[in-house]
Amino acid sequence: MQDASPDIRTQVWEWYHRLLLSPDIERIRKLLVRYDLFKGSLPVPRDIVECGVLKGAGSLYWLKLLHSYAPGGAKRVMGFDAFCGSRRIIAGDYVAASRIPDFTSASYLDTYAGTKSA
Repeated sequence: MQDASPDIRTQVWEWYHRLLLSPDIERIRKLLVRYDLFKGSLPVPRDIVECGVLKGAGSLYWLKLLHSYAPGGAKRVMGFDAFCGSRRIIAGDYVAASRIPDFTSASYLDTYAGTKSA
């Protein structure tokens, strides 16, 4: 934020103070929960995926956490959104979902993961 104009820096400080001084603890709780999830994900060598990004604030928060706690790391943040709301679940969805293979079964592991079952 060093490159931001003085007016923007002043606004950000005002927003920050309003957040901390307001009676709304849900925003703080949401930030803390995301922080806890992020810290738990650090040892996992996978990317962070956010489904349903809305305006992108959550994705930017994940990016800021990465920049703060794992600068130069290999993790990436990816955000996805349909931009049309969630679709209605219909009866056929359950049937299609029941055909998804059990990824923990011995046959899957033998066939696709290159492991041998006991």
